Amino acid sequence: MRLASTWFLFRAAVVALALAAVQGGAALAWTMGFEEFTVDGESRVLGSESYYCGYDTQPSPANETPEVHPFVAGGVTFYNSHGDYTGQWGPWSGWDGWSVSNRTDTTTPGFGNQYSAITGGGVFGSANYAVGYFPDEPYEDFRRLDIAAASTQTPGRHGFFLTNTTYAYLTIRDGDSYGFTDRFTRENNDFFRLEITGLDASGGTIVGLDPVHFYLADFRQSREPGAIEGDYIVNQWTWVDLANLVEGGAAQLRFAFASSDTGEFGINTPLYVAMDSAPVPEPAVWMLIAASGACLPLGRRFCRRTIKSPLPPGKG
Repeated sequence: MRLASTWFLFRAAVVALALAAVQGGAALAWTMGFEEFTVDGESRVLGSESYYCGYDTQPSPANETPEVHPFVAGGVTFYNSHGDYTGQWGPWSGWDGWSVSNRTDTTTPGFGNQYSAITGGGVFGSANYAVGYFPDEPYEDFRRLDIAAASTQTPGRHGFFLTNTTYAYLTIRDGDSYGFTDRFTRENNDFFRLEITGLDASGGTIVGLDPVHFYLADFRQSREPGAIEGDYIVNQWTWVDLANLVEGGAAQLRFAFASSDTGEFGINTPLYVAMDSAPVPEPAVWMLIAASGACLPLGRRFCRRTIKSPLPPGKG
């Protein structure tokens, strides 16, 4: 009993120390989980296998100014718009900017599955995440985030997790059934890149502040120093550090895509990205948390060696 009790106390003390360090303010400043968010000041919760893309309770009048209903999560404002239109093929609806989703379809190709992340869910098993859709101009206002409020929270590592949507991932891997987009190959030096630019509070560029580039797919034969080697399409949540942008004074973030697959009407690759975030401790806290796992077996051996166990050898 002495061994079991001492081992339990040792384990509890190490884990409690790690958790206390996180709760004590050493966590990510942007804890913008999407399980709950607000629209026009009202709290929203998604139902199962659903999404919110700015479309409110009533559709906008056809061919008139789209509805604009940005949502707020963790102090970060996500802009979007949604409208109803009529054309030569009949009525249709469209959106751009940011949406919240908990769709889990990782196998269905095509535009009809535009709200699913290729991971099938959010970071660390969470349900909700954001999906960004940024078509070419003139939709500049809806390809950005307002981070000014979030950046004044507890200092920490600023950034978020990114991955591909199912629509973009399968199109890059296989091409599409219409022959509009070819699958990516090394022979064609294909790539799909997201550029994140820091802007000031008025939306202006900040001189000397370089953008952050994140490759959602990379088949280039020649790459810049430090780039990931080997051909890949991102299919896991990947941390993107934006500390340089925040520390450089960015109050807004602007998102833009670049792709090797372009045509007469612009980029052919589906212009989507999935985003999520979770509290990410500072490096020192990461080490402590890692130590809480690595030291558990060490601590157990220590307890066995220094405390006479009443149990038979090999037990407990």
